[in-house]
Amino acid sequence: MRRLISLVVLSFCSLIAFDISYAASQTWRLTSDSYSDSLPRIIIDNQDQIWVEWLSNAQGNYDVCYQRYNAGWSSRDWLTTDDVDQISCDITCNKVTGSVWAAWDSAGKIQYAVYLSSWYGPYTAIDSIFTFPQYGPYGRISIMAGDSGTKFLSWTAVDTTGFYSVYIMRYDSGAWDQPECIRQGSGYGIISYTNYSSYGLSLNIYQQPATIFFMDSYSMGGFSWLSVDALGWIPDTGWVYLSIAGWNNYTQPYSLMPCPFDIGFSENGDLHVISAYADSNDAMSLIDNKFITSDFIADSIYTIKTQIHPQNAAITNLAKPSIAWSDSHSIFLNTFYDSMWSQPPVQISDTALHNCINPDIVAENDSTVWVCYQNDGEIYVTKTTIPLGVSGKPEIINKPEVFTVTTWPNPAKNKINIQCNGIDNKNTKAKIYNITGQLVKKIDIKDNQTVWNGADQNGNKVSAGIYILNVISGNESKIQKISIIR
Repeated sequence: MRRLISLVVLSFCSLIAFDISYAASQTWRLTSDSYSDSLPRIIIDNQDQIWVEWLSNAQGNYDVCYQRYNAGWSSRDWLTTDDVDQISCDITCNKVTGSVWAAWDSAGKIQYAVYLSSWYGPYTAIDSIFTFPQYGPYGRISIMAGDSGTKFLSWTAVDTTGFYSVYIMRYDSGAWDQPECIRQGSGYGIISYTNYSSYGLSLNIYQQPATIFFMDSYSMGGFSWLSVDALGWIPDTGWVYLSIAGWNNYTQPYSLMPCPFDIGFSENGDLHVISAYADSNDAMSLIDNKFITSDFIADSIYTIKTQIHPQNAAITNLAKPSIAWSDSHSIFLNTFYDSMWSQPPVQISDTALHNCINPDIVAENDSTVWVCYQNDGEIYVTKTTIPLGVSGKPEIINKPEVFTVTTWPNPAKNKINIQCNGIDNKNTKAKIYNITGQLVKKIDIKDNQTVWNGADQNGNKVSAGIYILNVISGNESKIQKISIIR
């Protein structure tokens, strides 16, 4: 009876979108039913309808629900109504067919599962595309469709070794490929262990190249390391490994731990990787690592805002990419144009709201964006113009000569290319270790690049598995995971 009453009250409340107008924006509160609503996601479809999807526990468990905007908000509808908590959700639009695809993951008592449903008016039947007989997913599920109709779906789950791994599936020619594990954890060793996990998982596509963004953590031989990483996928090349930021918990305070947020593309194909980590002055900052998409070579690193501790951020795919981010429980907006980020940040959330987190953003056109976010268990949506004008030139904290290491393909069957930028060629060394901390191979780096042929120091082919690449140049070092498949 209590559940029935809750549904009746919910049905009445879901018909209401609370309109709050501001000078240069318009804000709606989609929920006001005193339930815990969280993790909103927003897209725009081929008919310029706005879709907002989120998790709500109004029915006693966290379920996936959504609303649409077309000259007014639709009532709330549900994708799931079962007695199992959903963990995260995401939504995308196939620009070729106009269909809207929703993905979410759930954790039951005995298994972890990934689900899909697509909207052709209404949503199709729910497909369970992946199950694991273990509980313990971390990070958001992510789905993205490219302009060609190709879709990628990525998620994190506990693998059979008991550690977290990143999986990805590709949809092309009317069917989904089999799930591929592109970053895999491994079991405990005798003197050390390697642990892989993923937080802030994000996926994006620009034409054909795709990028997946995650956090990597491991400990080896008494050395503990956590890093923000990305994998860029290029046809006929494979996955290219991008290292964004690192944190050594033996030398840096926990408050400076890097946090991955989101990735987006500008119209010319440049990749913007948004994260938070400590700058050269040990101040926590919101950072944009910009890459050239054609080969994923580091271009520049920008400081968007410093002396903050941002909780979340999301970026649009747009000629002038815009970023919505949360700090001090408010939502702010910046736009990238003329090779710089607009300053100062513009606050778009009402100053009366004091707990705004988890923003997501989508562009309606070159001048208007929609931002959804949660505040005290309620979902808000703001439509606003992008900020233009710069008060003082934003600081570019690094140039292309910054020390970076790129590896591709990764994973690889036979050989892995290693490209280094900003190094001292006369004082640079590369070593490869196995997961127990044993040295496998020393490699010379000449003219900023080298190749590992998948063999040890004696010329023997190594077995399939995860290896650690350590490149040392002067007083700096870069560590990456590399995978060999046979």
